Amino acid sequence: PAPAPAPAPAPAAPVAETKSSGGRVIASPLARSIAAEMGIDLGLVGAGSGPNGRITKKDIEAYAASAPAAAPAQATAAEPTMAAPGMVATPSGKYEDVSLSNMRKTIAKRLVQSKREGPHYYLS
Repeated sequence: PAPAPAPAPAPAAPVAETKSSGGRVIASPLARSIAAEMGIDLGLVGAGSGPNGRITKKDIEAYAASAPAAAPAQATAAEPTMAAPGMVATPSGKYEDVSLSNMRKTIAKRLVQSKREGPHYYLS
C-alpha cells in the first residue's frame, strides 16, 4: 500500500477571518451589545482577539478608540428621539405582523381566562 500523505500543518496564528462558514460574525454577547450601543458594525472590527478570532469587549473598545470620529457620529444617529409632551411617538422601523401559532393562541387564551375567571387578592 502507498503511504498516506502527511497532514497540512495547522497555522500558528489565530484565523484572521471573523466570519464562520455560515457568514455570521463571531462575537461575544457583551461585545455585540456594546457595539450596538456605540453604533459599530461588527464586520468592520476585523479579527478578534478571542478564541478562533472571536470579537470580545476589548476588541470593540480598541476599535472605538482607533476610530473616535466615526463611532460617535454613528451612535448619535442610532439614538431614538423623544416626542414632545402630549404627542404620541410612532415607530420609525419596519413592522411585520406575524400570525400566531396554535400553541401561542392557546397560551394567550389561557392567560386571559386565568385573569378573568380566577379569584384575585390585592394586598396593597
